[in-house]
Amino acid sequence: SRAQTWSDVFECASNDVPCIPEKIAAAIIATLQNRVENAIVEQNPAKPSMAAYEYTLRGIKHLRGYAPDDNDQALAMFGAALKLDPEYALARAYKAFAEIVVANFDAAPQPLLVDCKGRIDAAFALDPDDGRIHWLLGMVHSYLNEFGDERRKYERALLLNRNDANAKMREALNRTTVVENRTGAAGRTGVAAVKNAAPDGSTILITPI
Repeated sequence: SRAQTWSDVFECASNDVPCIPEKIAAAIIATLQNRVENAIVEQNPAKPSMAAYEYTLRGIKHLRGYAPDDNDQALAMFGAALKLDPEYALARAYKAFAEIVVANFDAAPQPLLVDCKGRIDAAFALDPDDGRIHWLLGMVHSYLNEFGDERRKYERALLLNRNDANAKMREALNRTTVVENRTGAAGRTGVAAVKNAAPDGSTILITPI
């Protein structure tokens, strides 16, 4: 159609040129993730205020990032969303989950995991048809070693949205997925890490070509 749907500008020093493909790939992935989130919200009858929705999207983007302050920024964004719309279920669920992320996922203290699970359950009661809340609950169930409940939540997330990549991956692997961003040397650093990993099928490489 020749319609321009997205554009960006990438600037770097000459010695950083080999890293440009990684930056472009990361930007495209982030853009697609945000557009998927936007489409899901538009389909949800329990729509939040636009400002709360925007803060929540920004929080999700930070939560998926790798910058040193991304997790703190995510918490701030979710908090801002809830100030505008205290009953916004997805923001409540993600804020609780972000606290678990800050506490290092399944290494978080048990009382924190239980508390956050209760808060995500409360968000679920507000919007039981949001598959992302089911996915977040599944993650917390896995950290609590409640694997039957974990699987049921992923199955429900997929029933609500068959294109939920997060739920599909967790259901397929039935294990926690850890993403390690190994940048540098035009992807060769990541290739070397996968090459030296245990040959048990649990390590995969995703890199731009």
